[in-house]
Amino acid sequence: MSEDTTRRRFLTAAGSGVAAALAGCSGNQPDEQSTDTATETPSSTDTATATPESEREYTGGTLQLASNGPVQTLDPVNAKGSGAGYNQYNAALMNFDDGDLPPTADLATDYEVSDDGLTYTFQLREGVTFHDGQELTAQDFVYSWERLAGSEETRNADDIVGDTFAIEHEKQSDIDGVAGYIPGTLGVEAVDDYTFRFTMASQFTGTLSQIAGARSRRSPRVRSRTRRTTRTTRASTA
Repeated sequence: MSEDTTRRRFLTAAGSGVAAALAGCSGNQPDEQSTDTATETPSSTDTATATPESEREYTGGTLQLASNGPVQTLDPVNAKGSGAGYNQYNAALMNFDDGDLPPTADLATDYEVSDDGLTYTFQLREGVTFHDGQELTAQDFVYSWERLAGSEETRNADDIVGDTFAIEHEKQSDIDGVAGYIPGTLGVEAVDDYTFRFTMASQFTGTLSQIAGARSRRSPRVRSRTRRTTRTTRASTA
């Protein structure tokens, strides 16, 4: 038997096998009725629910950010120059959305300016918490701004008691510049838990932009002697 004849017989047999297989898998003939009945799979009654933000637990984590210089410190009163990345881990009363002017409310919901342009009163957002669950209050701003003006660690007192932008304060007459600031005399006040007020030494048209800047953001503070919990510089909304 030639090789061509054998090959033709193999292809014929293979083709018959495929045709038989397809016929076996085909549907019923026109005069036949299917005895199969369609069954429906019951749908699940379970619905996915997101865990409320207030009940979520966060442990650890890594902050990754782009910086145009080395990150010197996470303490805003001690950082000087570029590369600090304050807006990545901190917040302020006002903020520059997408870097644009004018500044808009961040941790504040509203504010008022007195007729003489010296006293600014801010209403704070409620429900803002630090990493330990403690709620942000006006007293945190009193502490932070006082620390910016007079702590031993500050390198930015001129941002708040300088020659251009100056909140009302007392100075030692025999010492020039910000070094003469008397700690505890800064014109800031926690009217209540959600109302923060400060008074300027003189009018300054760029006040809102100034307090939206990096060093006007909150600093960590110890809540009490019995609970030595240092609060982080980043607050989040619940």
